[in-house]
Amino acid sequence: MIIDLEHSRVLFSLVEDGKIAQRAFGGHTYNRTCSAANKTGHAILHNLVNNLHCDEITIYDEWYVMQLINS
Repeated sequence: MIIDLEHSRVLFSLVEDGKIAQRAFGGHTYNRTCSAANKTGHAILHNLVNNLHCDEITIYDEWYVMQLINS
């Protein structure tokens, strides 16, 4: 999934050789968390919403589904 996000232009933090940086997070013993500085969630969400706009998909902010339509 991280590679897919990178291919869709999410700007993850990189190490000197150009690979995605990894760090320990949440008490992990090993570096295994990829991040986009300290704004990872924002970077991913911004990119995904931008892709929806590019594909001309309508976004309904603050709408709740109360019932699904059976088709």
